[in-house]
Amino acid sequence: MIELDAAEPLAAGAAEYLGRHGIADAGTLGIRPEALRLDAGAAAAGSEDWAVPAEVVAVLPTGGNWIVECMSAGRRLFAVTSVPPRACPGDRVTLLAAPDAIHVFDVEGKRMTLAPRSGFHTQK
Repeated sequence: MIELDAAEPLAAGAAEYLGRHGIADAGTLGIRPEALRLDAGAAAAGSEDWAVPAEVVAVLPTGGNWIVECMSAGRRLFAVTSVPPRACPGDRVTLLAAPDAIHVFDVEGKRMTLAPRSGFHTQK
């Protein structure tokens, strides 16, 4: 979970991403580890995905999955994949999440959902 009122680069980037989608009043953004994808290149220009640069810290095999531990702007983020990752510790990657994988909550903790073509709105 990323608290969007925090004065840190990752929170500022998340708030900027949501602002581009018409959301100015979000309080928290959450992305499940299995929804994060690793890209060894830069995020595609014009992509609707949330993208953040990160450095791979560790790749942990867990049997049928791999946990990829990354650091981005001083914050630890985890991605889980069932495909062996090509990234190794020390590699620079871009973590990506599709808009439908982003969980947004307003400042009161109410879930906000993505409305087609009109951004996020608070669920009633």
